[in-house]
Amino acid sequence: MIFRSVLSNWVGLIVLGVISFILTPILIHALGELYFGMWVLVSSLVDYYGLMDIGLRATVQRYVAHLRGSKDQDGLDQTIATALVFTLGISAIIFVSVFGLSWALPHFFKLRGSSIPLFRWLVILMGVDMALTLPARLLGTLICSFERFDLYNLNGIVAGIVRAVLLVAVLWLGYGVLGVAAVTLAVTSFSIPFLWWLLKRAEPGLLVLWRKANWARARQLVSFSFFVSLNTVGYQLRNYTDALVIGRMLSVALVTPFNVATRLMEYFRQILTGFTGPLLPAFSGLEGRNRAEDVRGLFLVSTRITITLSTFIASMLLLNGREFLRFWVGAKYISSYPILAILTIGTVVSLAQGPSTVLLIARGRHKFLGILTLCEGIANLFLSIHWARPYGLPGVALGTTVPMLVSSLAILPWYVMRVAGITFREYFKSTLARPLAAALIFAAVGFGAYKTWPEPNILAFLSLLTIESLLFAVLAYILCFGALERQALLAKGKHLAVVLRVANLYAKLG
Repeated sequence: MIFRSVLSNWVGLIVLGVISFILTPILIHALGELYFGMWVLVSSLVDYYGLMDIGLRATVQRYVAHLRGSKDQDGLDQTIATALVFTLGISAIIFVSVFGLSWALPHFFKLRGSSIPLFRWLVILMGVDMALTLPARLLGTLICSFERFDLYNLNGIVAGIVRAVLLVAVLWLGYGVLGVAAVTLAVTSFSIPFLWWLLKRAEPGLLVLWRKANWARARQLVSFSFFVSLNTVGYQLRNYTDALVIGRMLSVALVTPFNVATRLMEYFRQILTGFTGPLLPAFSGLEGRNRAEDVRGLFLVSTRITITLSTFIASMLLLNGREFLRFWVGAKYISSYPILAILTIGTVVSLAQGPSTVLLIARGRHKFLGILTLCEGIANLFLSIHWARPYGLPGVALGTTVPMLVSSLAILPWYVMRVAGITFREYFKSTLARPLAAALIFAAVGFGAYKTWPEPNILAFLSLLTIESLLFAVLAYILCFGALERQALLAKGKHLAVVLRVANLYAKLG
């Protein structure tokens, strides 16, 4: 089940990643630095409305999986109905408040002339989109709670393709940044009924009994989700305040070169989230069945995998980042490489701890996690502001990276080891030692190959990336996995090959 979920996540990620990879330079060059930066800035602002769900999505996923594991149907019905009512109430508040926000923000960012009404309409459209996004996210969360990540990713793929086609159309017709926002709103509106249909496919017997919504269940969810929400607030401060700091203290146009680097970090996060996402219902289901030893084993294996994946991606970005930026968005943005390198160092350490975060939430030991992430986010905000003036964009990136390193290296692993009952020796041997050995060998070989590789054209660069990927895959297979795990990987690979051959046969017959 976890393999299918992870595979579907990565299929969705590949499709959406390719779409976003192609769209990003199109948007930058079609809108220009100012209007692209304005769009990123408004998106970052309205994303803070998402905090109003106070961590409800992770809480719902944990409770639904736990209640299914313990076969508590009445509790399951109450949880789903209460979560839906709560989310619709938040959406109504966002819808009303966004109009007032649209009048205050242009002056805060010192906009002038025709940029003011444009910015206001952009805030309204994106704010209404967020009001609809919250119930759409909850429906997606319920689908994932029933461990149907394939259906969840189907919605993402369909929505991503429709959005891409419409974005290219509105840009070609000259509707600019408002057209981009209108397309975003239209696609979200389409997603809600489609997600509802997919939810019914995921759990055909599901009945949303609105009368089951009650204050007692709401208090239980809010009580659990409060510290989840602190984690979300900290995450938001860490990853989405940089654009606000740059727009306020430097200039809106400078948001664009910084966003080029942060967009790659977002892809980085999505790859790892594609793996760690299915762990929450898996951990919670095992907890509901009181299988603590299985939880512990799954945690150690999954952490080793996230460390392996994150070190690979980070090594590729650090080795090839300059050329990647040149071929992706143009030589002008090679100057974003120092920002990319700084953010990559912090992100690799943070994402390697993904299973730790999931385990703490599944076990209900997330209070410490929420406080830690919130402190990290606040430190990020203050350091980014403090270093923005003297160091510019690299200073803002340092403000993000330094708190991540402190939190993910010096604090979180030790707390998780205590919660899971794991010694440092066992943790290091089972999760860190082998991935680090593979990463060091890869970095040494890759750096030597990069230095001797001639100035690449696009085909030579893609060849280099392919060779590096194959090298790391071989190193990971030999060094990072034991004999039983290698057998399991081969079995899954053979199963996938059979599925692909059958699908190809049907396609030919069709």
